Amino acid sequence: MSTQKHFTLSKVEKLADSRVLIEGEVAEELVVKHRAAALKTIQKNAEVDGFRKGHVPESIIIERFGEMSILNEAAEETLNEVYPSIIESEKLYVLGAPEVAITKLAKGNPLGFRITVAILPEFTLPAVKKIAKEEMSKEDNIEVTEKDIDDVSTEIRKNFAHRKLHEHGSDYNHDHPEIADEDLPTLDDEFVKKIGDFTDVADFRTKAKENLAKEKIFRSREKKRMATLEAILEKTEVVVPEVLIESELAKMLGQFQDDIARAGANYTEYLKHANKTEDDIKKEWREPAEKKAKVQLIINKISDDENIAPDAEKIRAETEKLLLAYQDVDPVRARSYVAQMMLNEKVMEFLEEQK
Repeated sequence: MSTQKHFTLSKVEKLADSRVLIEGEVAEELVVKHRAAALKTIQKNAEVDGFRKGHVPESIIIERFGEMSILNEAAEETLNEVYPSIIESEKLYVLGAPEVAITKLAKGNPLGFRITVAILPEFTLPAVKKIAKEEMSKEDNIEVTEKDIDDVSTEIRKNFAHRKLHEHGSDYNHDHPEIADEDLPTLDDEFVKKIGDFTDVADFRTKAKENLAKEKIFRSREKKRMATLEAILEKTEVVVPEVLIESELAKMLGQFQDDIARAGANYTEYLKHANKTEDDIKKEWREPAEKKAKVQLIINKISDDENIAPDAEKIRAETEKLLLAYQDVDPVRARSYVAQMMLNEKVMEFLEEQK
């Protein structure tokens, strides 16, 4: 049994699914303090015939509302005060809101409580550096061929032809299912000047090659990053807390709803048309949500093990940029998002350095 100021813990037990059960009592003196505050709150808002609002005597409040209504309010505030100290005393890294139950509540007695909270799971990573070296060292073909440039040229000419058809009121998808190569605009100096900052065809092909090279390098980098994470994921055993899975599902649903809104559609109508409920979607997306949560746990664990952290000043600067672009975003959530994204990038850079 461990004891701290104002509270005593009788049980701290690790449960399945990365949860912890905490049972204990809070000293009567702290409950009394919060009872006085709870009574004032009720008195302030109580409307009782024969008394001015805010001046109803305690005896009348108890008669009208009952002692338990005061104690319940006091108990909630008492636990709100001691909860952070309880978590700190047990050195728990909690996730999400706790489940709190009052087990004993009576005037003149300590407050009994039971708290169940999800915590960051404990797990061991595989040989991360070795895995990263194996995956990041793999050779990729990033050569840009003349055919690659020709394909880009053809795609640009097709898009140009499609746009011209639409400008003339034609429904390309219906009236023009295919445009023959001979109907495409000629790739000459005059044409390339129309579509961009190019001096001639040679300049267009040179810049197209440079852009394709950059794109292939980027895709190769992302492919290796994903392959590395997949390899680490495959060798990591960890139970993902339900609160993290629900959090990922909420993010995915939020993004999905935003995408539907940007497309000019209605989310409710979409569900009706698809003959689905939101619970149906959550069931379909649960596995990928759990995987995303597991990947984030792994990234955070690597950052802890390797002492990787983004620069605080850079986090502040990027958060300010985000808040300027999206002024209705909560600053705390914005900073948390920026910090996590920057941490993820630094961890990926660390893995790339292992090659």
